[in-house]
Formats: sequence, structure tokens, C-alpha cells
Amino acid sequence: MSRKTFTITLLLWFVSILAYSQQIAVKTNLIYAATTTPNLSLEWAPSHKISIDLQGSINDWHFGKSERNRKIKHWLVMPEVRFWIDEAFDGHFLGIHPFVGAYNAGNIHLPLRIWQGLKDHRYQGYGTGLGLGYGYQWYLGHHWNLEFEFGFGYAYLNYDRYEYQKCGNCLGNTHKHYFGPTKVALSVVYLFKSKKR
Repeated sequence: MSRKTFTITLLLWFVSILAYSQQIAVKTNLIYAATTTPNLSLEWAPSHKISIDLQGSINDWHFGKSERNRKIKHWLVMPEVRFWIDEAFDGHFLGIHPFVGAYNAGNIHLPLRIWQGLKDHRYQGYGTGLGLGYGYQWYLGHHWNLEFEFGFGYAYLNYDRYEYQKCGNCLGNTHKHYFGPTKVALSVVYLFKSKKR
């Protein structure tokens, strides 16, 4: 299959979902955006009580050119199945989200003492895990909602640890089992089909 045929097929599939689905939405997480991480989610509700969300984010920036080598470069893909208490895109929901990503980060201070060594070293590797989330979506207008979600779970992180300076020596490979927050989101949601109150 050629690229042109694949692109047209993908576009037609997306348009058919828009035309026949219960509801579909796109959104962006403002908290991720505040960390200079562009992100986008596509959410589809095949029924009144269930929706499927697919979030992707990428950060490819360096922060300054100092010897401290500060960066939070990463990519992340996080699908989520959501179970809505009332109906999709309205009110309370519970979700389960597996995730996978890769990172190259150093000279960063994370809150809640999440990864203390990240301030003094650079870590490069990948991670995968699973989290459970609770969220709420507020109606703002016919096409707009605001969403909050917090997730907690487990991640397996495999990484090489380096001295913090540029071209620092590798200090070895190791792994970490992480239990804690897996998702914090405050998202602006655009609904393709008008939602009336």
C-alpha cells in the first residue's frame, strides 16, 4: 500500500468515525503544556458509558546551553479506557491507562520528592506502566468542556545514569520500580458534535 493510499484510507476512517460515532473529542492537557510539552488527545465514545482516549506527548527541547545540561526530553503514549458514571463527556469517570515512553532528562527538580537523583544526574531510558485514574468533566458550552484527572499507579523504568554535565560519563545501567502519580491533567476539550444542556 502506498503512502498516498494509506493517508486517504486513514482520513476516510477518521471521517467515518466522526460521522457515525456517539461522540468524538480532541483535547490538550494544560499542565503538560506548561512544562513545554506539546500534547494532544483524541477521545471516542462508542457508547453512553464508555470512552477510549489516546494521548500522545513529546518534548524535544533543551533548556539553555549551560554545562548543567538541563532537559526533560521525552515522548509518551497513553491510551485510556474510561467508565463514566452518568454519560460520556459529562461528570465523573474512572479510567485505566497503560503507558509507554522514552526519556532523556537531567538537572530537573520534580515535586513530592518523586525522583530525587534527577537534580544531580542525567537519566536516559524508557518506561512502561499502568495507572488508575479518577476524573471529572465540566460543561462549558455546546462544543467545549474542561476536564480534570488524577491517576496513580506503577511504572517500570530502565535507564542509563550519567554525570550531569554535557558528555558526562555513564555511571551504569539500572532500573527502578515506581509507585506514585501517573497522570495529572487539566485539559481543554473540544467536542465535534454539539453537546446541549
